[in-house]
Amino acid sequence: MQGVTDTYCRYEQAGDQYCGRVVRDLPLFSHRFAVLPPQFILENKEVIEKLDALVNNFFPKLPVELNGIIRHGYASLAFFKK
Repeated sequence: MQGVTDTYCRYEQAGDQYCGRVVRDLPLFSHRFAVLPPQFILENKEVIEKLDALVNNFFPKLPVELNGIIRHGYASLAFFKK
């Protein structure tokens, strides 16, 4: 079963991504359908500190391991376009 599982079950996440893009109402037959979600470029230490303070302010009991998910959510809200 290992060969079968490795061959066919690795594409399950692609279905989730496809479903999310369809639900988001991205144009199916356009280049915009394949656009990656927005992300903050965290090269500046000051920006990282401000973003971490924002996360800690809104979610004070959030484990540190989940900060990346929240950053991604904030980037999506900040750059939301229809």
